[in-house]
Amino acid sequence: MLWEERRIFISVVASIRIGILACAVFLLPSAQGSQLPLLWRWSNPTPHGNNIADLAVTNGFHIQVADHGQIYTSENVLSWIPRASHTTNALRAVVFQGRRIIIVGERGAVVFGDSADQLTTISLQTDDWLEGVAASAATLVAVGDNGAVYTSVNGESWQRRNSGTSEWLRSVAYGTPGGTGLFVAVGENGILVTSPDGSTWQPAVRLTKAHLNRVTWLDGQFLAAGDEGAAYSSANGRVWTPLATGATKPLYAATALDASSLLMAGDGEVRLKEKSVWTDQLGGAVAFPPPLATYTAAIWDGTSVLLAGRTGVVVEGFKTNMQSSTVWLPISEPPREWLWDVKRLGEFYFAVGDLGSILTSEDGRRWSQELPPTNHFSSVYLGIGGSTNLAVAVGRGGTIAISTNSYELVVSTNTSGITMTNSVSSFGLIWTAIEPKPVTNDLQGVTLFNNSFVISGSAGTILTSKDGRNWIHRKTPTTSLLSSVVAFDAGIVAVGKGGTVLTSPDGSLWPRRSAATTNWIYRVRHFDGALVAVGQNGTILTSTDALQWELRNSGVSAWLTDVEKIDGRFFIIGTQGTVLTSTNLDSWENMGSITGKSLFGAASSGGQLVVAGVEGVILRTRISPAMNSPRFVKFPFSSSDSGFLFAGEPDQRFRLDRSVDLLRWTEGPTLDLNDDTGTLIHLDFHPNDPSNQFYRTQPVP
Repeated sequence: MLWEERRIFISVVASIRIGILACAVFLLPSAQGSQLPLLWRWSNPTPHGNNIADLAVTNGFHIQVADHGQIYTSENVLSWIPRASHTTNALRAVVFQGRRIIIVGERGAVVFGDSADQLTTISLQTDDWLEGVAASAATLVAVGDNGAVYTSVNGESWQRRNSGTSEWLRSVAYGTPGGTGLFVAVGENGILVTSPDGSTWQPAVRLTKAHLNRVTWLDGQFLAAGDEGAAYSSANGRVWTPLATGATKPLYAATALDASSLLMAGDGEVRLKEKSVWTDQLGGAVAFPPPLATYTAAIWDGTSVLLAGRTGVVVEGFKTNMQSSTVWLPISEPPREWLWDVKRLGEFYFAVGDLGSILTSEDGRRWSQELPPTNHFSSVYLGIGGSTNLAVAVGRGGTIAISTNSYELVVSTNTSGITMTNSVSSFGLIWTAIEPKPVTNDLQGVTLFNNSFVISGSAGTILTSKDGRNWIHRKTPTTSLLSSVVAFDAGIVAVGKGGTVLTSPDGSLWPRRSAATTNWIYRVRHFDGALVAVGQNGTILTSTDALQWELRNSGVSAWLTDVEKIDGRFFIIGTQGTVLTSTNLDSWENMGSITGKSLFGAASSGGQLVVAGVEGVILRTRISPAMNSPRFVKFPFSSSDSGFLFAGEPDQRFRLDRSVDLLRWTEGPTLDLNDDTGTLIHLDFHPNDPSNQFYRTQPVP
């Protein structure tokens, strides 16, 4: 039972009027128990960092589909709301059939529904990925691996059809050339097949030797895009004309603004045709170009072009009265540098990575990008550690930067125009480079032992320091890269490449120990008397003394990169979004995450797990349930009032239930405090008089 030993108390938040009582009831969870399965949320990039495979729009309602079953919708292209797909399969294509949403994806997954709030997922019982979907008024067509073609009238039941080819199909579109309906599907090795009804397909033709990745119908023409810059247009689906876009890299997206304005985008490619001339939007001739990225989807929504792609990048393109060329504006511009480590030091999370990236956060949700030392802008930080008073970031070529928890006087002017002097902590804000560098070897591991800082790195490097500024180079019996170091009850242990394990009682002498593996031990952590080490090929090792190590079965072959313990449960992260969990270090469950991107660092605070990795990915999830249920700030008193206002901890999920007698409760909608302020406005149009009812908020894992 996830929410045990609940305590109920009633807070009367309305007055008694003629014997009618309106009341709010709060259910509080116990302090015990972890929330499983994990509900992951994106902290960076914003609004999310999933790889977007496809876009669709109808009547101003936009939808994105992405890896790991992720769906996002928006009515303004600025704020994107996650939707429940009920699958973790990669979603590859989306289309509207009237009001109905149809999504297809990995291993025959199909998601459909007339509302983004109520989606149903089915499986077509095939290992083939469905890569494209198109809709006429009467027929849906999905295409995919091994020439797979399926048809349906409503998305609920599907029939396999013979496409006449075994080539893998990557996209399908429906158009009405000359007023006659036609489905066109394209795929690998330049294959193209057509059908008037989705059931009977004409013999395949090859437009090119290059793979064709996308076909679309807009403004009276079909457009096809593929590898090696392949691009074609057709007015009838049978005769195709090559387009001289100038692109040489793979193209994955195509759309039309009108009959003469076309757009092709792909891997570092955005090509726009206006007035019969193709221009490279990334080539320097555009005043406000889109960012360099891999774009996999593009749509014209009637007012602007949306480009979307890898790691959640979304860019809006439009013309203004002041610009003759298209202006491209990213929806958000979060840091996307790879992050190699994350730690909680005192009141802050610290994440470090490529190009001198240092990010800090108090709550794990909102992150600030800090300035590294001037000579570290091109540095790669591989590790972060230290104490509540001194943070130490280390990296390539012997790079070391420190930040002290000291206070600086800052003069500012408030909103009333009054000049004020405040004392502000410089912890995480001001960084100092250690020069000259004590070594030129790469440095990665950082720990604190008996008020001394210890760093490990390549070529068997071990450095120790009392103040973080003056470092002593310690002799070790190895030349292996020592990627991690941690203090424990009996001293310090460093681990690294080739199963290397070194221990020291005080940081001066470092004898070698046996670890029963030749796999690279990437990271070691210490939790309440237990040492846990993880690494290459799914390696998990545990020890109580760093002398004797026990090999555990992880059940995975991925690189495992970090470990955390929260609420009596261990969490291990790794490459391709791997997340394992265990309560006993022996039996591990693969929980996964909402991304397939590799994760390299994990940290925790207050029952929250924060992980970071490639392309600036930072995810968070609450392991220990929040102790305070959301409270009612406002709720309706009359039938003409439908407004609720809740306040609580950000990231809380809860259900709004109602009752007329406090005995029989009707379950209401599940709500989410996903705003950073911890508040939520909810409109609930209920047929019964709200003044005759009790309300309660019930936590949902």
